[in-house]
Amino acid sequence: MGEFLQSILLSNVMVILVTLVMLAIISVWAFRQREYAGYLLGWLAGIFFMLLLTTLTPPAPPADPNLPPPPPPTLSFFGLLFPSLLGLVLGFGALALTRLGAASDSRVGRALTVAVLMSFTLASGYLILLTTAAQRASIAIFALAFAIGALVNFIFSRSTFRTPLSGRFEP
Repeated sequence: MGEFLQSILLSNVMVILVTLVMLAIISVWAFRQREYAGYLLGWLAGIFFMLLLTTLTPPAPPADPNLPPPPPPTLSFFGLLFPSLLGLVLGFGALALTRLGAASDSRVGRALTVAVLMSFTLASGYLILLTTAAQRASIAIFALAFAIGALVNFIFSRSTFRTPLSGRFEP
């Protein structure tokens, strides 16, 4: 059952579907914030990373039909722990760095946040499509942990002050 579920979750169709959903969510958020420059920067950086990955990744050798199919990939505890921790730390740190400019009146922090999220989504989806099934699980775990770390940072960095519903401020 685990192999069947893993084959569905790491299939090309699912990777493309999840990437498209994430791109749609980021696009709607960026357009509502009127953050067009950060959105365009994210697309350009994502395309740049895809071209960089294409250039640096050697093509896979053709499969020999006489050989038996490789065994399904299995992850050890440390094979799961390392990408998870690395993704959490890098996701939290990347959003923390991009949100440094958000304290000022400029929209630099928001533009960089949109750009980082957009380029990371494009590059990670493309990288997952390039890799073998054994590497997909580690990259998918890293990308999921990166998103979790970035969302944790986003939640912690939001303002805690809310205006009262009655319109009056009562201390």
